[in-house]
Order: sequence, then structure tokens, then C-alpha cells
Amino acid sequence: MHFPNPTHFFEITEEEGLPAAQILEGLQSSRGYIWIVSNNLGLSRFDGHQVKNYTATAYGLNPNIKAIFEAPDSMIWTI
Repeated sequence: MHFPNPTHFFEITEEEGLPAAQILEGLQSSRGYIWIVSNNLGLSRFDGHQVKNYTATAYGLNPNIKAIFEAPDSMIWTI
């Protein structure tokens, strides 16, 4: 049996820069970024190499993000 596109899995943990181990929601955007909502700690973006954290206090985000989605214009929205 031949599988032309093998699936690769990897973990993104606190060692890679996530602010918390508990993840509430995630989204892969049309630009390829993986956006991660952490419990009461804001939003993180993984570009395939490193994690950038957008904390509620530093970026004026609501610390209680419940959902994340991408609009048709590629903007990322949280509620």
C-alpha cells in the first residue's frame, strides 16, 4: 500500500514557548500560522519554527478568549 502524503505530527509545549500547557482552542490560518488560545493567558502564534506570545496585558487583549476565527480578508478575530 502506498501513502503519497505522510502525516507528520509534532508537539508544541511550554519548552517551545507556549505560555501554558492547557490549550483551549487552535486555528491554522490561510497564511499557515497556527494560532493557539491558552487558558487566561492570551494568544500565541506558531510559524513553524518559533512561538510568539500576545499576552493580554502587553497587547490589550481580553484575557478570557473563548474562540478564534479567520475572516474572509484573512484577519484573525477573537471573542
